[in-house]
Amino acid sequence: MSQVPSKYLELIRSFRLRPIRSDTELAQATKVLHQLLDAERLTVAERDYLDVLGNLIEDYEAQAISIEDLPPHEMLAAVMESREINQVQLAKETGIPVSTISELLSQRREFMISACVELPSAMQERGGAGGSDGDNAQDLAGDTTDVKKKTRRQKTREGRIPQKKIG
Repeated sequence: MSQVPSKYLELIRSFRLRPIRSDTELAQATKVLHQLLDAERLTVAERDYLDVLGNLIEDYEAQAISIEDLPPHEMLAAVMESREINQVQLAKETGIPVSTISELLSQRREFMISACVELPSAMQERGGAGGSDGDNAQDLAGDTTDVKKKTRRQKTREGRIPQKKIG
């Protein structure tokens, strides 16, 4: 059996790899996570620790923190921002006129349920501009999850604590 590297043992002493059960433990885990992310180089053991720690943080957040839904116009704007595309590029990907996208974003036009369902399909069928490598519909779904997580983190930083899940 191989010897456990001392750096890894230091990390275990700073935060043991076990399920996170409180916001205090989450704060401690996040502090260690950021220290590792800020490091210029990581050993294999440190990368493994970072991987597991990230999963523990994600598991706790998924159970303890609810992610509030964004209004459709904010979600569309956030997805466009995360994909680094503008209204013209989105119009090319979806076949939706730029004027309609502008009206949706400015809330001069309401989102129809059919549009919310058809938008990812249209992006998939036309192949996208926005730097997407894979299935655009899947990318859009992934983008909305990422946007919700970013929004939750931003609200936490601003002092607006997310609601805890009940039950």
